[in-house]
Amino acid sequence: MVNQDNFMDELNKFAGTVQGDPRQQVQNLLNSGQMSQQTYSKYQQVAQAFQNGNMLQAIAMIFKR
Repeated sequence: MVNQDNFMDELNKFAGTVQGDPRQQVQNLLNSGQMSQQTYSKYQQVAQAFQNGNMLQAIAMIFKR
């Protein structure tokens, strides 16, 4: 679990590692088993909340245990 103090650092670190098409990179993670469908679904919900401007909801989803 990523704690609040380093969440943005981890996000920026990850963003810096993505090369090419981000959607294809995520698909590759799913296909290789490095990311579970459950994890993908959670991140998809968080991204949707951010896109809808629901920052508090997105943050709550990230840190939900």
